Amino acid sequence: MKIKMIGTGAIGAKQNSASTLIDETILVDCGNGTVKAMLKNDIDINKIQAVLITHFHMDHFLDLPIFLLTRTFKYKEGTLTVYGKKGIEANRNALYDKYMNDGDSFETIKKNTGINFIEVENGSLHNLEEYTIESYEVTHGNISDCYGYTLEKNNCKIGFTGDASLCENVLKIINESYLTIID
Repeated sequence: MKIKMIGTGAIGAKQNSASTLIDETILVDCGNGTVKAMLKNDIDINKIQAVLITHFHMDHFLDLPIFLLTRTFKYKEGTLTVYGKKGIEANRNALYDKYMNDGDSFETIKKNTGINFIEVENGSLHNLEEYTIESYEVTHGNISDCYGYTLEKNNCKIGFTGDASLCENVLKIINESYLTIID
């Protein structure tokens, strides 16, 4: 699997916030600055088939509405699936309606561009072409429903934790993965 770090910083850092691209098709987190970094690096947004959100802090989630809106401008064909905790679609809709609504409802955009939302749980498995995606509930301070993920392709598994504290599922991700990206 080919890994590109789009951003590795937090809100106050000079670097773009957390975001990792796998094989040009899967984006893990979409923090502030992600879309600009992708455009500057000529990353084709239409190739991205899935976005995995670890939690709802701005440095992991804020650019998701911008990413989806940008994708609608450049959209060709195919679907995009966004994975995240319960309420992922409602939170995205609230951001769009509050800050980006210019007349079109997000439901119209979603219908026209093939965007799907999947709410994950601890241990849920999802298949995306040749990938198996597994979600793990992890600890991140007092925030509920934070997730780490593993992606498996061709018997190679890599893991992602978001801003997680050391907990049982973070250890599980590390122990089961060839490589783990710990934010």
